[in-house]
Amino acid sequence: MICFSRMDISLIAKWVLSGGGATCVACSVRYVLKLLNDRRERIILDLLEKADNPLGVSTIENEFRARTLTDMSPLRYLSTVRPGGSLLNEEDHVLTKIPLRLRTRYWWRLKVMRAIPTEEKVRDILRVLKTRGLVQYAGDDTWRLDRK
Repeated sequence: MICFSRMDISLIAKWVLSGGGATCVACSVRYVLKLLNDRRERIILDLLEKADNPLGVSTIENEFRARTLTDMSPLRYLSTVRPGGSLLNEEDHVLTKIPLRLRTRYWWRLKVMRAIPTEEKVRDILRVLKTRGLVQYAGDDTWRLDRK
């Protein structure tokens, strides 16, 4: 068991409040965001490598959406009808309950992992890849892999 004296606790508190702890947290957040951005870049490069023709930004975003929702097929957004109810009567419609496991997985991917970037974010990533010489702008909001 670890015991801390008042002096140890006050030194730890001073270190955290002075910015030592905040710096550590900021570095961790930056590292996680860098990993996320690297993963997105790798996915975009893989998509462009597999494609025969240049891909549009919306197509790339839709591919991110498809990758995120691959095993989410049990998610049903359509309502079902009560036993003995009519499809035409809105009062007979019952929303389908989505299992907690799937809701949590979907929330984690969307909110924490930020698995589906916006079109603007995809464009930003593509511009960064262009400055590195990895992709080319093909016109009309489409991009292709730079094959030298």
